[in-house]
Amino acid sequence: MRRWCLFVFSLVACTPAPKAPVVAAPPGESIALRGEGVGPESVLAAALRSRFVLLGELHDNPRHHALQVEVLAALVASGRRPALVFEMLDVDQTPTVLQQRDPVSFGEAVAWEKRGWPSYAMYEPLVRIAMANGLPIVAGNIGREALMAASKQQKTAAAFGFSVSLDVEGRSIIEDNVRKGHCGYADEDSVKVMALAQELRDAHLAQRLLASATRHGAVLIAGGEHANRVHGAGFHAAHAPGVSSDQVLSIGFVEPGGSTAGYDVVWTTPAIERPDPCIAFKEKLERLR
Repeated sequence: MRRWCLFVFSLVACTPAPKAPVVAAPPGESIALRGEGVGPESVLAAALRSRFVLLGELHDNPRHHALQVEVLAALVASGRRPALVFEMLDVDQTPTVLQQRDPVSFGEAVAWEKRGWPSYAMYEPLVRIAMANGLPIVAGNIGREALMAASKQQKTAAAFGFSVSLDVEGRSIIEDNVRKGHCGYADEDSVKVMALAQELRDAHLAQRLLASATRHGAVLIAGGEHANRVHGAGFHAAHAPGVSSDQVLSIGFVEPGGSTAGYDVVWTTPAIERPDPCIAFKEKLERLR
């Protein structure tokens, strides 16, 4: 008899059953798979059917990181050994990444927090799972200098091996996100430059995701917009040569009121308190004018 692991994100035991029972979303949360309300077990089933799984987060929300850990742990528990690609690691850090054997010291070795990312403690469980189970840890980010050079040269996604470029809608979404992210302080020329840089970052993340895949595929840990399949790395991965759209699963962990378009799975969690960035970074943003 086939054994099924009850997916309530505890992964404590497996119980024989003809099929997994429907499990509701945790209290205060909601889950939609292609617009239909589902439980966590449906997310796992979708992930198991997919070669490339993109886990989009709000960087400072601990719940999002906990859910990423649980999805990855479930994939590993099923026997999968995908590569684990991090937006938070620059590709030129690859030699350092490959030398690491201890998940505790990993963050310090790659200067995780010194490079501006939230507490490494939220990401350590992912690294721990990878190291304990032989999952390749892959640096996904293009890096600042390489990104600036590519932007100045007006490179496109084709530079990373993709033949399909974003359409007008996709570019418009990125530009709107840049405007909102800079609280209206960025002029239109700056918006277009930053939007191109974002597109290049997404294409590079997708290229690293595809190139690093094991026979069990790859998982991307990144900000939610990067995981998006309308304008982010999810778009480039789904349109890559030799990849079918149904091989790519984009999971967006969001907060109430957040954008939900462009994700196969939208997992909504309670919002955390944070300062208004338009106030907190006002002086810095005003320099854009």
